[in-house]
Amino acid sequence: MRYFPHTEDDVREMLDAIGADSVDALFAAVPESCRFTPDLPDPLDEWQLRRRLEALAARIGAVSLELPEEFTRAWAWLDCSMERELAENLASLRDRENELNPPLRGALERGRQHTDADLRAAEAGRAALRDWGRTALAPFDCVLTPAATGPAPRLEDGAGSPVFSTVWNLMGAPCLCLPAFTENGLPVGAQLTAAPGGDAALLAGAAVVKTFF
Repeated sequence: MRYFPHTEDDVREMLDAIGADSVDALFAAVPESCRFTPDLPDPLDEWQLRRRLEALAARIGAVSLELPEEFTRAWAWLDCSMERELAENLASLRDRENELNPPLRGALERGRQHTDADLRAAEAGRAALRDWGRTALAPFDCVLTPAATGPAPRLEDGAGSPVFSTVWNLMGAPCLCLPAFTENGLPVGAQLTAAPGGDAALLAGAAVVKTFF
């Protein structure tokens, strides 16, 4: 369907046909507090809109990002922060650790071994990654990556690897996962991430990306 704007005469003719004095009168039954008043840009005619979309399409392309050295240490920093916090919050269970499952016992033991200096280093690394994310990711609405290294694992195989979300979690970047397709009957997800603070851009990007799956 081609785009044809309504003229004032068109609007007047439609209002006369339905017996309304104005467009606003059509919404008289809707309480003012329930009405949506969007802040929309100036309207474009068909040719202006086409040129605008072509200009946006010309900006699409592959971009290489130089990852900082902190990326290689992000997993250790996140483990340090999580395990230290876990050990502190579950200190009351130390006399009953034999009742816990082996992975949790291991995390508690490692958490007690993390020093204050280790924690300060992890926090400094997190701050450096967050600063990098704000700058490097700012030009983009969102970054699309796999959500995991493969399809969702079966229950007996554990939770799988969080490698694709670890860095984003550490830097505090908004991140979400969309169902993409299935492999051998198991779901495979697509992950979208935006710069720290870019939640609105992330949700807008997700609304577009989900139409492809």
